[in-house]
Amino acid sequence: MYGFRIKELRIEKRLTQDELSDILNLSRQAISAWETEINEPDIPALIKLSEYFNVSIDYLVGTTNIKQNYKQDPNLESYLIDCINTYKKHINKD
Repeated sequence: MYGFRIKELRIEKRLTQDELSDILNLSRQAISAWETEINEPDIPALIKLSEYFNVSIDYLVGTTNIKQNYKQDPNLESYLIDCINTYKKHINKD
């Protein structure tokens, strides 16, 4: 799954494997091996891919179909605080 996702994201950005390897400071052979699932990206590479494409690592490895990288969402913190406060109010009603 990760190979398909990496290739899909690269193509969406209209990048060649060479261009992506230059951007991420990795070898083109590494990109090719990941896309064909000959090798798996290590954690530092997954982080680079996640940050560059602005997707979650979960999305890259196929454990979710949600692309959005919530870490980079500026509205998430306030949303989560609202959710927690609402939950606390609900719990404290009893």
